[in-house]
Amino acid sequence: VIPSRTRDEGLGVIARERLALVISDLRLPDGDGLDIVHAACRAPAPVPVIVVTGFASEASRQAALGAGAAAYLAKPFAASELAALVERTVHGR
Repeated sequence: VIPSRTRDEGLGVIARERLALVISDLRLPDGDGLDIVHAACRAPAPVPVIVVTGFASEASRQAALGAGAAAYLAKPFAASELAALVERTVHGR
């Protein structure tokens, strides 16, 4: 687990690290979480992204999935729901 709190930190992690999964909020203190989705999808070894948001809407869901996110999850959610989504996204189960 490599936490980052901002868009810029997240973009740096994606650029430097080999990741199995990215979980990103849509609203970040310094920018748009869709930038994280784009960077992860365009990485030399593309990384699946789960987008989470406390401001869920059909438009934001479509934007996230259209940008290449593997999944979209509205807050609040149960830890078990996130765990199952991570398992499906990473392992296809």
